[in-house]
Amino acid sequence: MELKIGESKTFKLPFWLKAIDVACEKSGLRLERKSGNAILYINNGSRFNTYAGVPLGPVKTLNEVGFTAKAHSRTRMLFNVGAVRFVIDYAAKKVSTNLVGLRVGGSKEWGDHVQAPWRAEYQTLFGLPMPPMEMDKATAKLFWQWFNVNEADIIKMVNGDKKQNKSIFQQIDLWLCPVFPYAKVSEVDFDVKCGDGNNTFIFRPRGNAQLLADAQAFCDEMPENMAKRWEFVVEE
Repeated sequence: MELKIGESKTFKLPFWLKAIDVACEKSGLRLERKSGNAILYINNGSRFNTYAGVPLGPVKTLNEVGFTAKAHSRTRMLFNVGAVRFVIDYAAKKVSTNLVGLRVGGSKEWGDHVQAPWRAEYQTLFGLPMPPMEMDKATAKLFWQWFNVNEADIIKMVNGDKKQNKSIFQQIDLWLCPVFPYAKVSEVDFDVKCGDGNNTFIFRPRGNAQLLADAQAFCDEMPENMAKRWEFVVEE
């Protein structure tokens, strides 16, 4: 399926097809079926050169809403299935998705850290209004649940070597940014310090008054067992 710049197509993955390829010049996507599940592969317009991939879920379920691909520009493709959206930036070698916890895997060419935080302004690319100026409480709960479950590994990686430290901060960033969908990624700033039983989560609103107003509500979502071991600090 060939797209012109600005063109979009909505389609399904029928049972008699293993995969559907979508391309616009040197930007490409491949939707493939594996064991009944749909996997989105990002490539250069050829299925033989894959940059990144992400599992989406059961094909049968996703076919009910349909898949939509749009060639936004020469270096950017948009893809969505239902409420799950992807912005693929071929020039930056990055993929953003609005679904918290969904992991994008990169190739050697694009690197391990192919995934980038979702940006509020991406909403308008899909013809959707900007999100309301308030914290997403459900996503805040998910953030702290993930942090709580992975607490031991987070502390270990924060105190680990440079590569481990960078990796865990990128993971925290991916989970944290969607909590504040109205804010720019650069405004959602934080730090994590761990050592000798003194663990601190530092939140920096960076001059964003709404982030400052939401800081306490965000802290309140921290599980009680975590609050005994972590101090939440807001630095204006």
